[in-house]
Amino acid sequence: MRKLYPIFLLSIALVTIQEISFAQGLKDYMKQKDRGLGVTYLQFKGFDTAKDDDGATATTDLKQKSAYALSTLIVGYNFPLVKVADHASFGVSPNLGMGLSWTNGTTIYGAIPVFATFKFGTDAVWSKSMAYESKLGFGLGIGYEFVGGVTNGPFETDMAGFSYLLPTAMAEISFVLSKKNLYRIRFQSNLVSSKSYEFTNTDELPAQVSFRQTSITFIKNFYAY
Repeated sequence: MRKLYPIFLLSIALVTIQEISFAQGLKDYMKQKDRGLGVTYLQFKGFDTAKDDDGATATTDLKQKSAYALSTLIVGYNFPLVKVADHASFGVSPNLGMGLSWTNGTTIYGAIPVFATFKFGTDAVWSKSMAYESKLGFGLGIGYEFVGGVTNGPFETDMAGFSYLLPTAMAEISFVLSKKNLYRIRFQSNLVSSKSYEFTNTDELPAQVSFRQTSITFIKNFYAY
């Protein structure tokens, strides 16, 4: 998966420097913003360390192996850069989000996923000069997600920091309920777990944890015209 990273960045760069040859300019697309709420499943893998009654140490399972978080899409964009059919395009979708777990300890994090996308229908080739060309659509994306935050969920500790960059995929359906109300339901998942990070628990003993996230988000598109 790591070999995909430079290829992904190169693809984004090549597409981004192209002139948008249909619909509208970059500024117009910047006025369209996705915002949403969702649920994220946080998966923890690794081990903790504990002392027995005799004072000997031994590795143990993590206190918690998963948690659920309320996640928010603070802002997301869709830039349909290359039109390939009347209702289809390839593009780029950068997003900014955050989350807060309410189960199995506390995890607070921010996330920046960026996808190379293929979209069909609804806003795939949308222009401010016309209504959405179709009432239904779908999108697929592949890219990378940067996540950084703090947690005490997997093991007994004060809040400990973490950050990682992982290959990530998304799939979504989109639909228009009236002329100008566009909604999406997006499924998103890291394709692999992060590397293992070393922490120290409250007994000053080592713990090791890797992270992975999967989420589903309900999104509304907002625009300023």
